Amino acid sequence: MIQALIYIIAGYFLFGGLAIVIINRRNKAYAARDRWVKYIFYLLVVSVTVACIFYGLLPLLVLAIAGTGLYEMLAAWLRSARNRPLLWKSLGIYIPVAAAFCLHAFGQDTDGLLFVYTIVFVFDGFAQITGQLLGRKKIFPVISPEKTLAGVIGGYVSVVITSLLLQDITGLPVSHLVMKTLVLATAAMTGACWRPYTKGNVALRTTAG
Repeated sequence: MIQALIYIIAGYFLFGGLAIVIINRRNKAYAARDRWVKYIFYLLVVSVTVACIFYGLLPLLVLAIAGTGLYEMLAAWLRSARNRPLLWKSLGIYIPVAAAFCLHAFGQDTDGLLFVYTIVFVFDGFAQITGQLLGRKKIFPVISPEKTLAGVIGGYVSVVITSLLLQDITGLPVSHLVMKTLVLATAAMTGACWRPYTKGNVALRTTAG
């Protein structure tokens, strides 16, 4: 699966680079520079994660991510009004989610992990690209103001196409494969919407305190 995945990653990032060139034509210089920085960072993150999965180093990466998330949560609490009930509620949500994240990473086979991660990063990447190219209508203006209908549709279409390209490798029936892909993409979108919403809540509570 890794060889097919390398081709997919290379092709998609080439497409993404061309899309950024087009998008940057109508943006100011600083916005264009930030977009390229984000593109390079995203390429590094995807490459490192895929390499960790392939070489069996994902448990170390997952523990580092979970530990970093816990550290940032505690650091944000220390910088804020130190609302202790809010901290306990946050930990009550974060710790089970982090534990499930670790168990999933430790218990899956390499191909299964590569498939899940591919669907997530393809959805996220193409949702951003199509949203910036074609997006007009906001679908979650309160909790995630950058999400557009065109971006979400582009993300779903891209992951379905990707899953079909990998169908021979996964060995799953097409109907099962597409359903699994749509569930994964929806979970990825939910997580992307939740991040800015929770950041907004923390900011409001910090300011109020």
